[in-house]
Amino acid sequence: MSAAVATRVGLPEITAELIASLGEHRVLSTEQLRAIHLPERSARRTQQVFASMESAGLLSHVDARVAPRRLWFLSEAGADLA
Repeated sequence: MSAAVATRVGLPEITAELIASLGEHRVLSTEQLRAIHLPERSARRTQQVFASMESAGLLSHVDARVAPRRLWFLSEAGADLA
């Protein structure tokens, strides 16, 4: 999803970038997404971004027993936007 499309549907640009990455890679850890898209942000801020996207129904996650602990993937709604 491009920034122009994100703006047109009312999504922040970072949301569009995260959706595009997860659409391409299918599953990424919190740290991988942070390193790619939010390297200047704190871990807490990164978690807040993902939590708001999850609350909006765009992302889902699973907690693994080993590192990386949290793995993110697109929900059906998020995949429709990818």
